[in-house]
Amino acid sequence: MSFRLWVHNAKEPFITFPFDDIAASFAFMRSGRHIGKIVITREENASIELPVRPPTKKLHLRDDVSYLIVGGLKGLCGSLAIHMARNGAKHIISYLEGTVLNCKALGCEIQETKGDVSSIEDVKNAFKAGNKPIGGVIQGAMVLRDKPFEIMTIEDYHTTVSSKVQGTWNLHNVALEQETPLDFFTMLSSISGVIGQKGQANYSAGNVFMDAFATYRQSLNLPANAVDLGVIQDVGYVAEQGGMTDNGQALKNKFSENSQLLYLPTSSAQLITGIAAPLVRDAQFGHLFASTDSNGSGKGSADESSKELQVFLLLYRSGAEAVPMVPAAVEVVNMQFTKMLRLDQPMEVGKPLSVYELDSLSAVEFRNWVRMELGAELTTLDITNASSLTSLCEKIVAKMPSLTKSG
Repeated sequence: MSFRLWVHNAKEPFITFPFDDIAASFAFMRSGRHIGKIVITREENASIELPVRPPTKKLHLRDDVSYLIVGGLKGLCGSLAIHMARNGAKHIISYLEGTVLNCKALGCEIQETKGDVSSIEDVKNAFKAGNKPIGGVIQGAMVLRDKPFEIMTIEDYHTTVSSKVQGTWNLHNVALEQETPLDFFTMLSSISGVIGQKGQANYSAGNVFMDAFATYRQSLNLPANAVDLGVIQDVGYVAEQGGMTDNGQALKNKFSENSQLLYLPTSSAQLITGIAAPLVRDAQFGHLFASTDSNGSGKGSADESSKELQVFLLLYRSGAEAVPMVPAAVEVVNMQFTKMLRLDQPMEVGKPLSVYELDSLSAVEFRNWVRMELGAELTTLDITNASSLTSLCEKIVAKMPSLTKSG
């Protein structure tokens, strides 16, 4: 190409964009107004500011406290104990033995205690078992009494539930009595409390309690989270019961590996694992699933549009009529178009959308956003042929689920 241009003493037209404005180059290319090449280049003596993802915080556990693991040191809890020892823990208290040699090799002392977590006195003894105060709790108690609910005895039900319900309450109450605050209060729950499992009404009930209890503790400004575990391939109860993985495959759950669970990011009250949601985490499609609380960038409009969207959805869920909802929808949709098309000014609500060079690709992107955020199904022609922003919003409001049903 360079040789041909040199021979003919000619240059093909091109337009340049700096590295820090690549998004604008794609928007310009999509508009179809360019002739020749679009070049991304570094401007001379220009400083470039690029967003950088903050580094993941490395886990470092304290060596001046003990960590209580309820559920023994076998299976998943044993793997967690080793992981904690590798990351600084020097004192672990557990109800049952297992993995002791591996932890000791890492310089971590294991203190065994006996008892039942559903007994308040046994929990008090566990908190006093070590030489150091308890700095964190992992509640991994599990008792299974799987039966169809119709033939499940009251004893079967309470035996399974009490280890999670009463046991968790006991850990919570005893922890409040000690002077040293906890760094974490992690409950190993299960996705059976989310999707249900055949013959596990009691187990599911206990896990639902744990999920709710994490929110309760956080409301008290206390650390807590519930990890809803799916089927784990290489460690834990299911891995030890040969052949049970077929049931998980039948449910089409995403199998987790032990090593993946150990490096999950910090979460809010409830973290669900083991349910496949591939497109949400795929960089090619993740923006289509953007939630209303996303921390977008760009002229501060993302937070503002998120608030406008939340106000509109609150109005919608309150059962408001279509007429007062349209102006609110116009505000939300206008902000979305301004951000998506990189407009300097918001749209004029009375003008046709075609004057803003809204092409089919942009229409598809907007259609997907409307489907995900507002639940309305539009066609690309509904968008590109809209006579005004107001008429488009009237159509969106009319096609939102509850209004369609009530209309």
